[in-house]
Amino acid sequence: MSLVLLVSWLAHAHPVGAERTSQQVRLTLTDDQVVLDYGVWIPTRQLAQIPADERLAELSRGFSLTANEEPLVLEPQEMSTPPVAAQGHLALFQLGLRAVLPNSDENLELVLFNPNEPESLSAFQSEIFLGREWQTLESSLLRMENETLVENLHGQWRMEEESREIRLKVRRLPTWQTAWKDKRFVPVAKALPPPRRAWILPGSLAVLVAISLLVERRQQIKPTP
Repeated sequence: MSLVLLVSWLAHAHPVGAERTSQQVRLTLTDDQVVLDYGVWIPTRQLAQIPADERLAELSRGFSLTANEEPLVLEPQEMSTPPVAAQGHLALFQLGLRAVLPNSDENLELVLFNPNEPESLSAFQSEIFLGREWQTLESSLLRMENETLVENLHGQWRMEEESREIRLKVRRLPTWQTAWKDKRFVPVAKALPPPRRAWILPGSLAVLVAISLLVERRQQIKPTP
């Protein structure tokens, strides 16, 4: 069964300017694949005489995706919205791609590079969503200090060219850890492991409760005469 991508969020999002190219990328990790939703608003004056279908094919071929430095094959997917739409002085191009993830228990490091529209001054918005099978270790969208999240760039518009590259390092959780988790996809920051100090207080309380129960149990046992 082919995966039908729901990319209507692209059609309803707002680019940052009518005279500037705006690019949105959403990566979603399922159990065994990575899904890429992409949308770019291009000022119509920049489209020249290139047919829309050729431009769309060019955009689709531009992406490169690696997993642990090995290239992954991105395959086109069905979409629930038209791939090309006119919006005033802008043309919206959107596409969906999918790649199969390697079957391994090792940590997975994904790198997505978007070289599209290299001659245009672009604004970029990137998002990453993870299924319950995955835990975030590192990401170019997250800035961490001492296991504390200090800046979350998920969903923010940025102008830096470095935004063309998205990095994500994750680990697959064992089945017993995912059984109780919600099946919904969560933003990359919500898939971070809790800091170690978050376990200190609950752990200490558990030890105190265990000691109290043991003491109470010993007090209830009467010595044999």
